[in-house]
Amino acid sequence: MKLALIPPLDALKTTMRTNYQLMLPHLLNNIEYYDTYKTHCDNSDQFVIFDNGEAEGEAPNWEDLRAWIEHLKPDEFVIPDTIGNMTETVEKAQQFLMVYGSDLPRQTQLMFVAQGQNFSEVCRSITWAAAHGRITTIGIPRHLLATTGDHLIRFRVAKYIERVNQEYMFHHLPLQIHFLGASPLWVHEI
Repeated sequence: MKLALIPPLDALKTTMRTNYQLMLPHLLNNIEYYDTYKTHCDNSDQFVIFDNGEAEGEAPNWEDLRAWIEHLKPDEFVIPDTIGNMTETVEKAQQFLMVYGSDLPRQTQLMFVAQGQNFSEVCRSITWAAAHGRITTIGIPRHLLATTGDHLIRFRVAKYIERVNQEYMFHHLPLQIHFLGASPLWVHEI
């Protein structure tokens, strides 16, 4: 298991203690933050995930996201989603990939955040993502614990992804699984 932390700006130097990073778009306007994460992106020993800013309520426009991806070349990008809404998340993902998918660096992997109000909706969003060969990772967000009232939801979703991987194993590499954020509702996940 790897853990990517979001340090406060005055603790950016601590990111050198690990080789797994999460970069937030709204902080890239801070020169120290930008310099730190540009250095990480340029270092092949680092794995940098570029978040879309949705969970922080700071999602920039898609053209800005595309420009940052092209400039920084992160290892992975979290494609746009809508928290708790399966339909809007799939629509956003389709639109983003249709408009920008071919412009993104091929080495940048794409993470789809599974969204929905219940297990069934979340699984339907994952099934859509699994059929899209450019998506390499499924993010399972922390809000699902509170949204569904099921403290085992993220484990159940991870098991579902494992089953989907078996079904699609001849079409592409297995989907990676990322738990996005820790929830105080179920701290034992870690």
